[in-house]
Amino acid sequence: MPQFLIDFGNWLYDIFYAAVATVGVLIYDVLLLILEGFFIVGQTALDGIALTMETLNLGDYMTFLGPDVLAWIVAIGFTEAMGMVITGISIRLLLQIIPFTRLGS
Repeated sequence: MPQFLIDFGNWLYDIFYAAVATVGVLIYDVLLLILEGFFIVGQTALDGIALTMETLNLGDYMTFLGPDVLAWIVAIGFTEAMGMVITGISIRLLLQIIPFTRLGS
């Protein structure tokens, strides 16, 4: 077999190999682009949760109560209890974001 046919076959093999490798990299990049889109959506959702939590300030509502009521609230530990409840609910909601850890829902 002539050498130019062998060289041509090797050249075609190299071109085909480069084309397949390029398509593989293209598919990899598209999958990473889709994954990045999911991360952007998740980041936006978490930023929205943070904005809603900033507007929830119980201190503003506590000023409307009288001093006797405030003394009883502090005496029974209502503020600490509400802090624990809100922290527990927040942790549960954040764990719902992680796949495969639905925790009863």
